[in-house]
Amino acid sequence: MNKKFILLVIFISSLSSFASAEGLLTYKPPQINAPQTRIGGGTRNLNLATPKIQVLAPKHTALTSQSQPVLYWYLYEAAQQKVDFILIEEGADEPLLEKSLSLTTAGLNRIHLADYDVVLQAGKKYKWSISDAEHCLEDTSATLIYQSPAIPLSTVEQKAEAGYWYDALQQLIETHSSRVDNLLKQIDLTIPVL
Repeated sequence: MNKKFILLVIFISSLSSFASAEGLLTYKPPQINAPQTRIGGGTRNLNLATPKIQVLAPKHTALTSQSQPVLYWYLYEAAQQKVDFILIEEGADEPLLEKSLSLTTAGLNRIHLADYDVVLQAGKKYKWSISDAEHCLEDTSATLIYQSPAIPLSTVEQKAEAGYWYDALQQLIETHSSRVDNLLKQIDLTIPVL
């Protein structure tokens, strides 16, 4: 009977290892009590159902453990276009960063705040947006808070479960993980193959 029990325990633990290897991770939104803030990007032309630009962020305020995070968005159309990136602290009059970027190819895009010497302050809420006024796109925006975790978070699973959306997404993208799609689906985003 002990042999059967041991075999059952080994089988169950191998199933959880297999599930982890398959990329099952769970994003849990942080308990910040902030309203939903992401605004979907799209054209004002009602004939087009696909947005032109999509921030890769949840509708609610999400966390980052980095004072200079990487922020990602997806551009759907391959065309020479100029987009405006703005990062502003909640309640501030002036943006911390306002940058016009020229994009030539569709796909994943990012801005690394360290490249512009922008440092977020712990506990403050920031709104970032990407927009394309030339093509009459609405703003696409999201909010984030820089906050050090109570315990070190080294795995993408730990980051996602603790509500550190921006850190989990960055780790998945930088390691070229196929689990990016799984994470995006958890906040109701579907992006073509990254």
